[in-house]
Amino acid sequence: MVYPALLPRIRMTYGMTLTTAGALLTALWLAYAFGQLPAGMLADRVGEGRVMMVSTLVSAGTITQS
Repeated sequence: MVYPALLPRIRMTYGMTLTTAGALLTALWLAYAFGQLPAGMLADRVGEGRVMMVSTLVSAGTITQS
């Protein structure tokens, strides 16, 4: 939800047009939506807590590897 508030500053910093910024935000929200569907189906099968725990561990591992 913070992206619309930050968009003017991001556009100014990187010299993006409104079209480019809109396309990037659309790609971001589409990727988010495509991740939600399989995660929801997996949570229905194995449980929400387990999916959240694995997701947190994967995120933590990704951050520490960077």
